[in-house]
Amino acid sequence: ILATLAPFADELAVYPAHPIPAAGSRFALSFAIPMATPGLKFLCRDSVSRGTNKFDHPLSSRFDEQDAFVIFDDVEIPRERLFIDGQVDVYNSVMRTGWFPNILQQTMIRAQTKLEFAYGIGCRMASAIGDTGQATAELLGEMFGYAELARAAIATAEAEALHWGNGVWFANSAPLNQLKHFMPVWMPRVNECLRLIGSHNLLATPTQSQLGDATLRPLIDQYLRGAGAAAEERIRIFRLAWDFVGSALASRGEQYERFYLSSAARNRMLAHLLAPKERALALVDSFLKESTDGNDGGRRPGLDGSLDRR
Repeated sequence: ILATLAPFADELAVYPAHPIPAAGSRFALSFAIPMATPGLKFLCRDSVSRGTNKFDHPLSSRFDEQDAFVIFDDVEIPRERLFIDGQVDVYNSVMRTGWFPNILQQTMIRAQTKLEFAYGIGCRMASAIGDTGQATAELLGEMFGYAELARAAIATAEAEALHWGNGVWFANSAPLNQLKHFMPVWMPRVNECLRLIGSHNLLATPTQSQLGDATLRPLIDQYLRGAGAAAEERIRIFRLAWDFVGSALASRGEQYERFYLSSAARNRMLAHLLAPKERALALVDSFLKESTDGNDGGRRPGLDGSLDRR
């Protein structure tokens, strides 16, 4: 539905998504065609780019990806560009290959880096205003926790990589799959943490042209300096933070994270439906068995399988 970077791409790839029923063979399609293919139309959202001034807009001057809704208005797909044509079994098998763990690995590395970057912004903001309070420390600790849990999931997935044959290895997608329903929650929460840490300081950020004004500069240096940081350094930090959480680019990013790889609610439901339950149920069953034997001599099973005496 959503083609990110569409206006800047050379080709459009349409590839398998969720499995489809056998009766849906007319939708079992996969192909790649040039963007200039006749009949292919793109409805682009408003740009959130803010010019080229990297001081005033350190992120939105460079990183607007541009999203588009794609319409196929009587588009001819050349036979040689068609990969899957009505073959439901082939279509449904793609997600069971190395494609999915590969896409999840790069996706979660991106997300973990973004979380770590956000934590770094929070630390810089707190340092710039000399905020060592408990509330801010808790917020920073929460943000670090998200980044560290994401890093641990990626490390586990890579340590448990699976050999797919012919010398090709892919990360274990199981821990990465769980990040799918945490990221849509963690990312907006991280933005909220940064807003709470930044407070009104996120709004007290003069522009580069104001810093260059001979009359204003001495006043800015005097009244907008940080705690151990010059005014310009403090301003740069908070302009970066605002572009990360408050600008139009930031709003686009948060909305994207909320629904990237489906919603958190859907992914939580799928996590339960697809979860391996054997070990969890065996732990409960072993406890229930010990409890009903009535012959434990006053002992009870510990959760680790050991026996504890009352």
